Amino acid sequence: MEFNKVYSFIISPSDEVIAKIKGLKALCNQLIGNFKAEHSKAHITVSVPYPENPGVMVNRCRRWMQDLAYVPSYIISINNFGYFENSSGYVIYAKIALDDFANNWFRSLKTNFDNEKSFMPHITIARNLTQNQFAELWPYFNAMPYQKSFQVDSVLILENEIVKTGPDQVFKKIALGPPNILPRLPWTLFDNV
Repeated sequence: MEFNKVYSFIISPSDEVIAKIKGLKALCNQLIGNFKAEHSKAHITVSVPYPENPGVMVNRCRRWMQDLAYVPSYIISINNFGYFENSSGYVIYAKIALDDFANNWFRSLKTNFDNEKSFMPHITIARNLTQNQFAELWPYFNAMPYQKSFQVDSVLILENEIVKTGPDQVFKKIALGPPNILPRLPWTLFDNV
């Protein structure tokens, strides 16, 4: 089977959060010039991109639509900024507030799309920063308070060519269940209650 497309799964924040992150990326550009992720639209990555055949994805979407109907919609809260370092450099991001409920909620999404263990939901502002670029930017973000919440009621599946020829396109928008639905998953949101 030929894999001629690549798919990724994201959560799109509110228009207000998207605009704020776009403004923060513009600030970064003023301070350090061009950088990786400068033009990417604000989002939370749920699953790393993977290659697949479009026909197979249509069938998988049918199953995900059934499964995700049992994942409740949720209000995600951003609580300031954070950073981490990886093999490509530093990443500055908007931090997602995580309690037991939020961790379980994100885990329920992840188990539908992949089994990758390490996962820290965040909204990337700048990535692949050198130490000098990071040192220039981090004092601004470290001193800047930012709290915002937004409702998540769907997951977006993005599609692109294996060799990217342009921006990702929305392949499918999958609705989540109502906020009060009890999940039909191997864990319960109320384990610690």
